[in-house]
Formats: sequence, C-alpha cells, structure tokens
Amino acid sequence: MRIGIYTSGGKYLSKEELTELIELCNKENILYSFNYEYSDYANRNFGYILPAYHNAKNIPADTDFMLSYGGDGTFLHCIAMLESRQIPIIGINSGRLGFLASVRKNGLEQAIKCLLEHNYTLEKRSMLRVRGDFKEPLISSDAFNEFTLQKNGLNMINVELHINGEYVANYMADGLIISTPSGSTAYSMSVGGPIISPSCDCFIINPIAPHNLTMRPLIVNSTSQLSLSVTTRNKNCIATLDNRAYTVDNKARFTIGLSSNNISMVKLPDSSFFDTLRQKLMWGTDITNSK
Repeated sequence: MRIGIYTSGGKYLSKEELTELIELCNKENILYSFNYEYSDYANRNFGYILPAYHNAKNIPADTDFMLSYGGDGTFLHCIAMLESRQIPIIGINSGRLGFLASVRKNGLEQAIKCLLEHNYTLEKRSMLRVRGDFKEPLISSDAFNEFTLQKNGLNMINVELHINGEYVANYMADGLIISTPSGSTAYSMSVGGPIISPSCDCFIINPIAPHNLTMRPLIVNSTSQLSLSVTTRNKNCIATLDNRAYTVDNKARFTIGLSSNNISMVKLPDSSFFDTLRQKLMWGTDITNSK
C-alpha cells in the first residue's frame, strides 16, 4: 500500500507524532510521501529527510490513499491541492472540531489496519464549481464546503440571485453562502442553516446577517445553475471558496453549479455522519445532569 500524507508545518504533526507515523508505516511496509512544505519543515527542524511531492501531478500514480493530518482546514487544503486527482482521503483529527477529519489521533493505528485489510467503504461527496469575475488565478474553481460573497468593510452588500435564469431575490446582508451538503455543518450552520445529509443532491443558499429578517435559508437541487451579481458601496468585497479568500470588484458576477469532480472520503467501520453529529454537537447529551 502507498499513501500520500498532507499536513501543515509543525502545527499538527510534531516530531514525536511524525516518528510514530513513520515507524507504523515501516512496520506495515507502507510506502509514503509528504507534501513538500512539511517535508522541508521536518528536514529543517527535526533532521528528517522525507520523500516528498510538490503538487498533485507528482503524487505517485499508485497512491492508494491520501492521509490528511490536522483539522478540517487541513482537509480542505488537501482537497484543493489534489485538484482533479481521484485519490480517496482519510482525515486524522489533531485539530479541534473535526467534521471532516473525524479519526482521532489515537485511532491512527486502527485506521491504518482497516485500510490494509480493506475494511472500509468510500463515500462520494459532491463539490460546487464557480466561474466569474475573479481578478487573480484560482488554486481551484471547485469548493467542497461553500462559496461565499461577503462585505469588505462596514457596509452591507447587495447580492442578486437568479436560479436557472429566474430571478429569486436581492439579498441585502453581510454576505451570502452557497453551500454543499458537506458544508452544511460549516459556515452555513453557524449562521442558522439546516444540517443536510451528505448523500443529498442539493445546494443551500443562506444569507449572512440579512437586513430583512424574513430572508431564510433556501435549499435547491444541485442540478440548478445559480447566478450571482454583487454591488457594494465599497470598491470591492470578498469572495471565498472554502478557506481561500479573494478580493473581487463591485458589480462582479458569478455562476455556481455542480462540479464534475467529487471527493471520495474513506469511511471506517462504526463511523458515520450521524455518529459525528452526536459526538461533535453533543446531541442527546443531558448537560443539565452531567458532572
């Protein structure tokens, strides 16, 4: 088996954890390579010389899995780095919340065992694709969680929305979120959006602090084509694709639809989306009687 490992320099994978990971790979005869940024960090700080890849194109062709070691942000960076490479991803959570990177650090050895024994399933997750008036090249035009338009300053922005050519509304708000089902537990949830099962084929349209409080989240089919145009009193506003931010000009226009790419997430036994919800959001926990 061969794995690619993606992590951030020193923040999540300490020298002790790196040593443990390498020893585990060697013990199980697993070939591995690290993203160049971390490989360089480990060389300078720990004296390790690690096999490395610079980008998606030179990840070895026979790589079976990508192991994202960090938090959900690291997982999103890994997805963007992979571009259109269809390599299943498993997330080891050394961050905080961990909806995407759901395997705890102390479960790493068991996770590797499951991969070696083919004791897992692959869960397909959809992404959205954005085209529009960006002023700089995009790392990727796909987003796993969400695309947003947000104010850049104190003044609200106005986002005009059309779906399949039909006018829907003008959103006077701090911003507007277009979310995938996977992203329903991210930014969209934090502003009051619904939680959607990842198996659903839909987009969530959710305003951020709308001026009109009757503007509620809207769910549409993922086959829909969404067109947005933004106006602001400032010279520009902010557009984001997951955790990547770009400054865009007043009156910029964007089109959002379903991406032709998708992500394969490794699902281990006794782990599911609903398990994660119960654990991370403490559903069903009687906090009034807990000690």
